[in-house]
Amino acid sequence: MENAKNQIEEIVNRETRAWDTKDVALLMTIFHPDMVWPFPRTAQSHDLMDWVKGDMTTTVGKAVGSSSSIPTTCSTTTDK
Repeated sequence: MENAKNQIEEIVNRETRAWDTKDVALLMTIFHPDMVWPFPRTAQSHDLMDWVKGDMTTTVGKAVGSSSSIPTTCSTTTDK
């Protein structure tokens, strides 16, 4: 368990160091390549569920720009 705790502390310290030094490359080392970082739709969106529901094209588009290598749409199926 101590090893897991040390690994978590190292990641948290690396993230803090990256933000403090504005080191984007270092910050990117803490994220998984498939990670999705939702952004609020507006400054008044305080409910986290508002960040991820609705039209994902707008949310992802704001977060990543128009990169062609990143999908900008999300489809879900509720029928089972």
